[in-house]
Amino acid sequence: MRCSQHLHHHAHHCLARRAARATALLWALLLAHHLSHQQVQETCENVDCGPGKQCRMSRRNKPRCVCAPECANTSRGPVCGTDGKTYRDECALLRARCRGMAGLEHQYSGKCQRSCKDVACRGGTFCVLDQNSNAHCVLCNLRPCAEPLSIEQNICGKNGVTYASVCHLRRATCLHGRSIGMAYKGPCSHEWSKSCEDIICGVGKKCLWDSEMKTHHCSRCNDICRETALAEPVCGTDNVTYRNPCDLSSSACSRGVYLEIKHGGDCSDISNEELEEGAELEVNTFPKPQYTTGRLRT
Repeated sequence: MRCSQHLHHHAHHCLARRAARATALLWALLLAHHLSHQQVQETCENVDCGPGKQCRMSRRNKPRCVCAPECANTSRGPVCGTDGKTYRDECALLRARCRGMAGLEHQYSGKCQRSCKDVACRGGTFCVLDQNSNAHCVLCNLRPCAEPLSIEQNICGKNGVTYASVCHLRRATCLHGRSIGMAYKGPCSHEWSKSCEDIICGVGKKCLWDSEMKTHHCSRCNDICRETALAEPVCGTDNVTYRNPCDLSSSACSRGVYLEIKHGGDCSDISNEELEEGAELEVNTFPKPQYTTGRLRT
């Protein structure tokens, strides 16, 4: 029955019911469209996660990007990363890179070493020991360095040798197969004075006296040593055992003397690094450097 066929006083009730049904139908159509559109968005179909990641649905049926590197052709067994940490295999290293360590690369196969004896570097890189005797594969530029334009470019190495420039210091590091490090800017002072008055160190560094090399070093001093379960005791060049490398550095800074890690572990332990030191020197195939008047000649 049409609304017009109702009595006059019932007509407005009929029209209100029709309007309510039309409104309910419109809302139902809008809701169905919204749910259909939402369902399209809640899939991985149009989600681009970028390289090394894949879109997967979570337990709440939400799309999310997870690390899923291509590991079919990666090497098995432990590998050493450029961060100095050992990873279970190359796939684990790729996952770590995906999770925020953008610059992480595969250095060499096997566990990270404290000797170059068993390290096989890849891609034209060469094994060099850092100041803590950790092995790293680095790319060496063996081309002759340009001669500096002024003495202000001179660098005093931690071995007490003056290098013409930073380039010469880096080249010498590769030739030796062991980190030399910069003691401070400028020529090395060979006046055998323990005074640091004339030594200008950078921000956050302190001048320390090296009694063995009879020279100065600008070393970074950290007043706070954070406790870590991964830290291991080390033996310093003063033949004192320290709880970790940070404690060694803190002691050196407080005493104003330069210390290095002699080897890992207690000083009473026999150091494999010391026993193999002679063999390590023969591992490097570079020509041996020659010294003349306190400078490196190659």
